[in-house]
Amino acid sequence: AEPGKTVQVEQTRIQHLEGHQQQLNDRVSRYQQELQGMGTQALEEEIGSIRNQLSEVDNEVAELGQQLQATQQQISQSREHNENIVEALNGSRSDLQSQQGRLSSLEALQEDALGKGESAVSDWLDQNGLKDAKRLAETLDVEQRWQTAVETVLGFHLQAVSVDEAGNLGQALAGLDKGAIGIIERGAVKNSSTRDLATSLAQFVRSDWSLDSLLAGIYTADSIDQALSLRGQLQAHESIVTAEGVWLGPNWMRMTRNTDEQAGVLQREAEIRDTEKRIAELTARVDDLQQQLDAGRDALHAHERSRDETQASLDAANRQHAEYKSTLGSRETALEQMRSRSQQIETQLGELHGQLEQDSSAVQEARARLQEAEAAAAKLDAERAQLQQRRDI
Repeated sequence: AEPGKTVQVEQTRIQHLEGHQQQLNDRVSRYQQELQGMGTQALEEEIGSIRNQLSEVDNEVAELGQQLQATQQQISQSREHNENIVEALNGSRSDLQSQQGRLSSLEALQEDALGKGESAVSDWLDQNGLKDAKRLAETLDVEQRWQTAVETVLGFHLQAVSVDEAGNLGQALAGLDKGAIGIIERGAVKNSSTRDLATSLAQFVRSDWSLDSLLAGIYTADSIDQALSLRGQLQAHESIVTAEGVWLGPNWMRMTRNTDEQAGVLQREAEIRDTEKRIAELTARVDDLQQQLDAGRDALHAHERSRDETQASLDAANRQHAEYKSTLGSRETALEQMRSRSQQIETQLGELHGQLEQDSSAVQEARARLQEAEAAAAKLDAERAQLQQRRDI
């Protein structure tokens, strides 16, 4: 090829290669700017911060979950405790109602047995300020074995009312038109000594009232045979009684078997006292159980409020956890995409640098060929000039 044409070809090639190099350098510059603008460090720091926050929320969720479980257990225990108290309370109330009903029945029977139902007697007692006075039977505490004996001996006296001074009622007794009434003074009676013949009946009776005038000289025997053996030693004012109610005097005997409501007055009075005591115990028990139930319900409500508050906190923590989890996922995805893009750019840059090196080598080779062509063209021009000079000569 002619050197001149070769020069033009190589110059065109060099211009093309340099233009291509410029394009490659522009692409390299854009890729490098994109890499610099990615800022993976800031994103990595943000991801680290989110992970720390997520870990804290995880711990909070676990702690709140344990608190909620413990509170639920407390609620279950409180409910079971309250149910047991309710069961015990209902049982005690039922027992209390039963005892109150029994007491009402016993008191009704006792009122009839003690003559409290007689209107004429009640009116007389009311008129003389003795309406609330206790009857003798209501004040006695008799050993159970000797109750029948005491009832046999005291008889109608069990209905007697107690007063401090009976003398001022003497005239008033005449105003009783119907019925029967007994009056007994509280004070002790003089000259009421008892011999050592046998155990006196008074030793089996406890009372705030003086019973000397009613029980003095009355002895006890463990059997009818013992009573009969002692009968001959009795003085005119003395007597002896068995636990079954067989009552013997020096020259008389008596046996009473009451079949009406007057029978068992002392036993019934003892039952009334036991029932009243049981009612008092049950009333205290009911009150105590009610207080326990009220306290248990308050505790249950407190546990339920604590559960609701803990549940609300747990729900909020779970929502926060979900938000952090979502944010972390998006940030990690962005970081992964950024790293993937960075790798792509690095690959592209590597390829561009390779192309630039190839273009640079091609430019160098083209320049070398250009120089050779230019030198050849110059030589050719010189030769042509010499030939022309020769022709001109």
